[in-house]
Amino acid sequence: MNFIYYIGILISGLLLFFTVVILFIRRYAIKLEEEYKSKQFATEEILFIDNGANLFGIDTLNSLQLRGNGLLIITEDSLFFRLFFPKKEIKIEMKRVFNIEFIKSFKGKSILRLLTKIDYNNNEGSIDSIVLYIKEKKKLKETIENIIYR
Repeated sequence: MNFIYYIGILISGLLLFFTVVILFIRRYAIKLEEEYKSKQFATEEILFIDNGANLFGIDTLNSLQLRGNGLLIITEDSLFFRLFFPKKEIKIEMKRVFNIEFIKSFKGKSILRLLTKIDYNNNEGSIDSIVLYIKEKKKLKETIENIIYR
């Protein structure tokens, strides 16, 4: 009987721990979004924002690149992504973006949901892609297509 009691306490403790971690991350995401909206993007119109975007990677980087959740902001001039941990920013000028499509996996990584692949010309003049998981992928696609197909 004691064994089951201890397992119950362990499971309850783990659930409480993960709930606190998730709440901390959500609170951090909202704070970061407000900070970027009021400071870095205060003078620009934000067309799309998602503080729960998941970066799967950039095509020209190796397979050991950073992957993780962060803040995605689309303006008329740029695609901006800020990883939560570690602090890393990616900024792509919208004039370099030429395609957006949905794919099933990227470099062998998949979450059994469609990913959003955005093709662009990088600073070296080569074709590159950034791949993200976005919940509102259709809205993102429509926003980017409205910018690049004008």
